[in-house]
Parts: sequence; structure tokens; C-alpha cells
Amino acid sequence: PSNNSYVGRHIVFMTDGELGPGSNYYQAYGVEQHDGGIPGMQTSNNTGAIVAEQRTRLTRRYKELCKAIKAKGIRLWVVAFNTTLTTDMTECASPNSSYTANNSGALNDAFGKIAEEIADLRLVD
Repeated sequence: PSNNSYVGRHIVFMTDGELGPGSNYYQAYGVEQHDGGIPGMQTSNNTGAIVAEQRTRLTRRYKELCKAIKAKGIRLWVVAFNTTLTTDMTECASPNSSYTANNSGALNDAFGKIAEEIADLRLVD
């Protein structure tokens, strides 16, 4: 801000925790097996190998994104909805910034706790 006050930046990432790649799914770069956007995918016919490679790449991309967000000084909250918090999720979140919620009441509680921590919250899209 122009008055040199501190502005806290926050991102809330709500997830079901499911990385669901598939050999015939449309991904960020098309259908990888057919479109040739990812080296090695266009020549493989082994569906299991394709899905394993996709899962590895998606997990690596997810972790790098989390690190980049936190490196910019943004507090990253992770809310695992209707699933357990995995190590990847808690490592993605900033310290003491991960929650799990198995129903709508618990989800409201998690977002209430986040709002209390943030204080003076102003949402923008």
C-alpha cells in the first residue's frame, strides 16, 4: 500500500487430495499420450507407465508451486476436504496452516479458524 503498511497475502488451497492422472485424460498440455507435448509420452503404449510418469510429474509440479508461493512471502493454507492430510499437503502449507474437514460443519470451522488468524480479511478475485 501507499502508506507503507504491511499487507499479508494469503492463499487458501482446498483439495480432495486426489491427483487423478490418466493416459487418456485431457491435461494442461492436451492428451499427453497422443499430442506429444511431453517428451516420451507420445511413444509409450504402456498405460501404467504413462499414469505413473504423470503422477510423478504432477506431484513435482505441485510441490514446486507451493515452494514458489511461500518464497514470495504468501501464507499458504491447505484444507483437506473429506480426506486425510498427507505429508505432501502439510509440506505444501505454511507452518501451522493446514486443516482437515470431513463434513460441511468441519469445513466451516476450518475456514473460521483461518479467518481468525488472518484478521482484517479482505477477499479479492
